[in-house]
Amino acid sequence: MRLYKRYHPASLTLESTAMLRLVTIGILICSPVLAAAQLSAETEKKVRELTASDPKVREQAALALGNMGKDAEPAVPAMVKALGDESADVREALLYALGKLGPIARKAGPDVAKLLKDKSTAVRKMAGQALAEIGSTDADVVDALIAAVKDQEAGVYAINALGRIGPDAAKAVPALAAALETSGLRGQAALALAKIGPKALPALSKALKSNNVDIRIDVAVVLGRLGKDALPDLEVALADNDANVRLNAANSIGDLGPDAKGAVPALSKALKDKDADVKLRVARALGRIGPDAKEALPALKAAAEEDNLDVREAALQAIRLIEGKK
Repeated sequence: MRLYKRYHPASLTLESTAMLRLVTIGILICSPVLAAAQLSAETEKKVRELTASDPKVREQAALALGNMGKDAEPAVPAMVKALGDESADVREALLYALGKLGPIARKAGPDVAKLLKDKSTAVRKMAGQALAEIGSTDADVVDALIAAVKDQEAGVYAINALGRIGPDAAKAVPALAAALETSGLRGQAALALAKIGPKALPALSKALKSNNVDIRIDVAVVLGRLGKDALPDLEVALADNDANVRLNAANSIGDLGPDAKGAVPALSKALKDKDADVKLRVARALGRIGPDAKEALPALKAAAEEDNLDVREAALQAIRLIEGKK
């Protein structure tokens, strides 16, 4: 995840600075949220510094609020209002701070999402990162993130946020499936689809039939996250013509543990794979399934006679686990 980085702040005009100061002070006085809250002296000080004439002071005030945790919750409305700051550095710092506050800043989601269209690349990236941390499932937020997937520079941050939202981002499936075609987005898009869950399974199943081997590999890596519903597709991937797809399919099956017992026949067959790395992963997967993989014992005992030391050891370990021996 991108860490906050300081940039040379852009200067503000005196007129715009004064206007922003008046607006934010007005929030402090009039907002029922702030009026009802017990702001600590330090929190109130940093909120007021968000309207300072020096952009460096405003930037540092935003970062300080982000470090205050729950104590900064009453300051979130003022931080949101300050997102209109003319300095890209200040906007980025505010986004970083809101993201660091996490779910307590969730109501800021729609306003943060607007900065996914900011003219500054750094701000757009930080907006995506902040949304991932805030966890807003607001429909407008999801729509904005879907649109941002196509951003060549910040799209990966939007994809990560959609994945963090999970099942509530189901309508992002077509956009994420399309992102699988872009090398710089592919791995994150596959992961986001898996985090969305069962509603993304058809898209991932289709991707396993892609002519692009890199797409098939990334899908095989994440499919196990969908549980045993993904087993039929993982068994297909176990017979792929590319060894990297096959071994990642075996890894994903193994991640399911005993829930993958339905794949034991396919795994037993895969122990005859020509690639030693594939056989190694298959043996380990069978061991993780445990006693429910007893029908694979003959194939594992044959693998325990292989010339490859790693395969032999993995097969012997799997046999011990299946037989309940340490």
